[in-house]
Amino acid sequence: MSEKPTPVPPPPPGNLPSGESPPSASAIGPPSALPLKSMPSSPLGESAGVPPSLSRGVLAASPSPSLAYAAYAAPAAAAAAAAHLRPGLSRPPTALAPLGGTSSDDSPSVSAPVTKPAVPSEPSLSPTLIDLQDHLNELEDWAQANKRDARRDSIAFWSLKAPAIMASASSGLLAQFSLTTLSLAAGAVASVCVLIDGIHPRGMLRNTHMRAYHDIRILHNKMVAEWRSRSVTAKDDNIARRIIRDSEAEYERISAYIRDAETALSPE
Repeated sequence: MSEKPTPVPPPPPGNLPSGESPPSASAIGPPSALPLKSMPSSPLGESAGVPPSLSRGVLAASPSPSLAYAAYAAPAAAAAAAAHLRPGLSRPPTALAPLGGTSSDDSPSVSAPVTKPAVPSEPSLSPTLIDLQDHLNELEDWAQANKRDARRDSIAFWSLKAPAIMASASSGLLAQFSLTTLSLAAGAVASVCVLIDGIHPRGMLRNTHMRAYHDIRILHNKMVAEWRSRSVTAKDDNIARRIIRDSEAEYERISAYIRDAETALSPE
Protein backbone atom coordinates (compact mmCIF):
# COMPACT_ATOMS: atom_id res chain seq x y z
CA MET A 1 0.00 0.00 0.00
CA SER A 2 1.37 3.34 -1.06
CA GLU A 3 1.55 6.21 1.46
CA LYS A 4 -0.31 9.42 0.84
CA PRO A 5 1.83 12.41 0.14
CA THR A 6 2.14 14.91 2.98
CA PRO A 7 0.62 18.28 2.06
CA VAL A 8 3.03 21.19 2.06
CA PRO A 9 1.95 24.35 3.94
CA PRO A 10 1.89 27.51 1.89
CA PRO A 11 4.75 29.95 2.41
CA PRO A 12 4.17 33.18 4.34
CA PRO A 13 2.83 36.04 2.24
CA GLY A 14 5.71 38.34 3.20
CA ASN A 15 8.27 36.22 1.37
CA LEU A 16 6.50 36.24 -2.05
CA PRO A 17 7.16 38.80 -4.77
CA SER A 18 4.78 41.70 -4.98
CA GLY A 19 1.61 41.05 -6.95
CA GLU A 20 1.49 37.26 -6.38
CA SER A 21 -0.79 35.42 -3.99
CA PRO A 22 0.42 32.43 -2.01
CA PRO A 23 -0.51 29.09 -3.64
CA SER A 24 -2.68 26.66 -1.77
CA ALA A 25 -1.56 23.26 -0.58
CA SER A 26 -3.61 21.46 -3.27
CA ALA A 27 -2.09 23.59 -6.00
CA ILE A 28 1.44 22.82 -4.81
CA GLY A 29 0.85 19.09 -4.63
CA PRO A 30 3.33 16.52 -3.37
CA PRO A 31 7.02 17.34 -3.25
CA SER A 32 7.76 15.04 -6.14
CA ALA A 33 5.36 16.99 -8.35
CA LEU A 34 6.91 20.41 -7.73
CA PRO A 35 8.33 21.88 -10.91
CA LEU A 36 12.00 22.63 -11.19
CA LYS A 37 12.15 26.35 -10.82
CA SER A 38 15.38 28.20 -10.86
CA MET A 39 15.49 30.26 -7.66
CA PRO A 40 17.40 33.55 -7.56
CA SER A 41 20.79 33.21 -6.00
CA SER A 42 21.54 34.94 -2.72
CA PRO A 43 23.39 38.24 -2.98
CA LEU A 44 25.49 37.13 -0.04
CA GLY A 45 26.20 33.73 -1.54
CA GLU A 46 27.46 30.94 0.65
CA SER A 47 28.81 33.39 3.25
CA ALA A 48 25.19 34.19 4.30
CA GLY A 49 24.55 30.62 5.37
CA VAL A 50 22.34 29.56 2.40
CA PRO A 51 23.10 26.07 1.13
CA PRO A 52 24.14 25.94 -2.54
CA SER A 53 21.38 23.41 -3.29
CA LEU A 54 18.73 25.89 -2.15
CA SER A 55 20.27 28.94 -3.81
CA ARG A 56 20.25 27.12 -7.16
CA GLY A 57 16.61 26.04 -6.81
CA VAL A 58 17.13 22.29 -6.63
CA LEU A 59 13.88 21.70 -4.80
CA ALA A 60 12.42 18.77 -6.63
CA ALA A 61 15.11 16.40 -5.34
CA SER A 62 14.29 17.13 -1.69
CA PRO A 63 11.06 15.50 -0.43
CA SER A 64 11.08 17.39 2.92
CA PRO A 65 8.41 20.12 3.38
CA SER A 66 10.82 22.20 5.49
CA LEU A 67 13.18 22.49 2.54
CA ALA A 68 10.31 23.63 0.39
CA TYR A 69 9.56 26.40 2.84
CA ALA A 70 13.27 27.32 3.03
CA ALA A 71 13.37 27.62 -0.74
CA TYR A 72 10.93 30.52 -0.52
CA ALA A 73 12.27 32.09 2.72
CA ALA A 74 16.03 31.94 2.13
CA PRO A 75 16.27 34.19 -0.96
CA ALA A 76 14.05 36.85 0.61
CA ALA A 77 15.98 36.82 3.90
CA ALA A 78 19.28 37.02 2.08
CA ALA A 79 18.05 39.92 -0.04
CA ALA A 80 16.84 41.77 3.08
CA ALA A 81 20.18 41.22 4.78
CA ALA A 82 22.07 42.47 1.75
CA ALA A 83 19.95 45.60 1.59
CA HIS A 84 20.38 46.21 5.33
CA LEU A 85 24.16 45.82 5.44
CA ARG A 86 26.44 48.01 3.34
CA PRO A 87 30.04 47.31 2.42
CA GLY A 88 32.41 48.58 5.10
CA LEU A 89 29.79 48.66 7.89
CA SER A 90 29.84 46.09 10.71
CA ARG A 91 26.34 47.04 11.92
CA PRO A 92 23.34 49.00 10.64
CA PRO A 93 23.88 52.74 10.69
CA THR A 94 22.13 54.66 13.45
CA ALA A 95 20.61 58.07 13.21
CA LEU A 96 22.88 60.90 14.20
CA ALA A 97 21.96 62.70 17.39
CA PRO A 98 21.50 66.46 17.28
CA LEU A 99 24.42 68.66 18.30
CA GLY A 100 24.80 68.67 22.08
CA GLY A 101 22.43 65.72 22.61
CA THR A 102 22.91 61.99 23.04
CA SER A 103 22.44 59.21 20.51
CA SER A 104 20.55 55.97 20.97
CA ASP A 105 23.71 54.03 21.98
CA ASP A 106 24.64 56.50 24.77
CA SER A 107 27.54 57.98 22.85
CA PRO A 108 29.20 61.07 24.37
CA SER A 109 27.68 64.36 23.40
CA VAL A 110 29.48 66.79 21.13
CA SER A 111 29.40 70.37 22.32
CA ALA A 112 30.29 73.51 20.46
CA PRO A 113 33.82 74.90 21.04
CA VAL A 114 34.07 77.54 23.74
CA THR A 115 36.03 80.65 22.84
CA LYS A 116 38.23 81.91 25.70
CA PRO A 117 38.34 85.64 26.28
CA ALA A 118 41.54 87.34 25.25
CA VAL A 119 43.92 88.10 28.11
CA PRO A 120 45.29 91.64 27.97
CA SER A 121 49.06 91.72 27.70
CA GLU A 122 51.13 93.46 30.37
CA PRO A 123 52.50 96.88 29.45
CA SER A 124 56.18 96.82 28.53
CA LEU A 125 58.65 98.62 30.80
CA SER A 126 60.95 101.34 29.63
CA PRO A 127 64.74 100.77 29.70
CA THR A 128 65.12 103.12 32.68
CA LEU A 129 62.61 101.19 34.78
CA ILE A 130 64.32 97.94 33.81
CA ASP A 131 67.62 99.42 35.01
CA LEU A 132 66.05 100.33 38.34
CA GLN A 133 64.66 96.83 38.76
CA ASP A 134 68.05 95.31 37.91
CA HIS A 135 69.74 97.62 40.42
CA LEU A 136 67.38 96.49 43.18
CA ASN A 137 67.97 92.83 42.29
CA GLU A 138 71.74 93.36 42.46
CA LEU A 139 71.42 94.92 45.91
CA GLU A 140 69.38 91.95 47.12
CA ASP A 141 71.92 89.46 45.78
CA TRP A 142 74.75 91.43 47.41
CA ALA A 143 72.96 91.41 50.77
CA GLN A 144 72.37 87.65 50.65
CA ALA A 145 76.01 87.05 49.72
CA ASN A 146 77.18 88.98 52.79
CA LYS A 147 74.79 87.00 54.97
CA ARG A 148 76.25 83.72 53.71
CA ASP A 149 79.77 85.01 54.32
CA ALA A 150 78.85 85.92 57.89
CA ARG A 151 77.52 82.39 58.48
CA ARG A 152 80.69 80.83 57.09
CA ASP A 153 82.83 83.17 59.21
CA SER A 154 81.01 82.02 62.35
CA ILE A 155 81.72 78.37 61.54
CA ALA A 156 85.35 79.08 60.70
CA PHE A 157 85.84 81.11 63.90
CA TRP A 158 84.86 78.19 66.15
CA SER A 159 86.27 75.38 63.98
CA LEU A 160 89.68 75.58 65.78
CA LYS A 161 88.78 77.32 69.02
CA ALA A 162 86.16 74.75 70.10
CA PRO A 163 88.52 71.72 69.72
CA ALA A 164 91.30 73.63 71.50
CA ILE A 165 89.05 74.41 74.48
CA MET A 166 87.70 70.84 74.73
CA ALA A 167 91.17 69.24 74.39
CA SER A 168 92.79 71.50 76.97
CA ALA A 169 89.96 70.91 79.45
CA SER A 170 89.96 67.13 79.00
CA SER A 171 93.76 66.77 79.34
CA GLY A 172 93.62 67.76 83.04
CA LEU A 173 90.81 65.29 83.74
CA LEU A 174 92.64 62.49 81.99
CA ALA A 175 95.77 63.18 84.02
CA GLN A 176 93.70 62.98 87.23
CA PHE A 177 92.61 59.43 86.33
CA SER A 178 96.22 58.39 85.51
CA LEU A 179 95.55 58.26 81.75
CA THR A 180 98.87 59.81 80.86
CA THR A 181 98.92 58.84 77.21
CA LEU A 182 95.44 60.23 76.50
CA SER A 183 96.24 63.35 78.47
CA LEU A 184 99.33 64.00 76.39
CA ALA A 185 97.38 63.45 73.17
CA ALA A 186 94.67 65.91 74.21
CA GLY A 187 97.25 68.51 75.16
CA ALA A 188 98.95 68.09 71.78
CA VAL A 189 95.67 68.56 69.89
CA ALA A 190 94.91 71.73 71.85
CA SER A 191 98.39 73.11 71.16
CA VAL A 192 98.09 72.47 67.40
CA CYS A 193 94.67 74.14 67.19
CA VAL A 194 95.86 77.19 69.07
CA LEU A 195 99.01 77.40 66.92
CA ILE A 196 97.08 77.26 63.62
CA ASP A 197 94.46 79.70 64.79
CA GLY A 198 97.13 82.13 65.96
CA ILE A 199 99.06 82.03 62.69
CA HIS A 200 96.05 82.12 60.37
CA PRO A 201 93.00 83.40 62.24
CA ARG A 202 89.67 82.61 60.60
CA GLY A 203 86.22 84.05 60.90
CA MET A 204 87.32 87.55 61.85
CA LEU A 205 85.02 89.24 59.31
CA ARG A 206 81.77 87.88 60.66
CA ASN A 207 80.66 91.18 62.17
CA THR A 208 81.71 93.14 59.09
CA HIS A 209 79.62 90.98 56.79
CA MET A 210 76.61 91.14 59.09
CA ARG A 211 76.89 94.94 59.19
CA ALA A 212 77.08 95.06 55.39
CA TYR A 213 74.02 92.82 55.13
CA HIS A 214 71.91 95.16 57.27
CA ASP A 215 73.19 98.32 55.55
CA ILE A 216 72.41 96.95 52.10
CA ARG A 217 68.92 95.92 53.17
CA ILE A 218 68.32 99.42 54.54
CA LEU A 219 69.46 100.95 51.25
CA HIS A 220 67.22 98.58 49.28
CA ASN A 221 64.15 99.41 51.35
CA LYS A 222 64.86 103.15 51.07
CA MET A 223 64.97 102.98 47.27
CA VAL A 224 61.72 101.00 47.13
CA ALA A 225 60.03 103.52 49.45
CA GLU A 226 61.11 106.42 47.26
CA TRP A 227 59.68 104.74 44.19
CA ARG A 228 56.36 103.96 45.85
CA SER A 229 56.00 107.49 47.19
CA ARG A 230 56.78 109.18 43.87
CA SER A 231 54.64 112.01 42.53
CA VAL A 232 51.91 111.07 40.09
CA THR A 233 52.68 114.13 37.95
CA ALA A 234 56.39 113.33 37.50
CA LYS A 235 57.69 111.02 34.82
CA ASP A 236 58.63 107.52 35.92
CA ASP A 237 61.89 107.55 33.99
CA ASN A 238 63.09 110.73 35.72
CA ILE A 239 62.20 109.34 39.14
CA ALA A 240 64.01 106.07 38.44
CA ARG A 241 67.15 107.93 37.38
CA ARG A 242 67.09 110.10 40.50
CA ILE A 243 66.68 107.08 42.82
CA ILE A 244 69.63 105.28 41.26
CA ARG A 245 71.78 108.41 41.37
CA ASP A 246 70.97 109.12 45.04
CA SER A 247 71.85 105.56 46.10
CA GLU A 248 75.39 105.72 44.71
CA ALA A 249 76.87 107.46 47.79
CA GLU A 250 75.60 104.81 50.24
CA TYR A 251 76.58 102.06 47.80
CA GLU A 252 80.17 103.30 47.69
CA ARG A 253 80.34 103.69 51.49
CA ILE A 254 79.34 100.05 52.07
CA SER A 255 81.76 98.82 49.45
CA ALA A 256 84.60 100.83 51.00
CA TYR A 257 84.39 99.42 54.53
CA ILE A 258 83.97 95.84 53.25
CA ARG A 259 87.08 96.33 51.13
CA ASP A 260 89.06 97.73 54.05
CA ALA A 261 88.03 94.91 56.37
CA GLU A 262 88.88 92.14 53.92
CA THR A 263 92.23 93.60 52.94
CA ALA A 264 93.12 94.94 56.43
CA LEU A 265 94.37 98.20 54.90
CA SER A 266 92.22 100.78 56.59
CA PRO A 267 92.99 104.35 55.37
CA GLU A 268 92.46 105.73 58.87
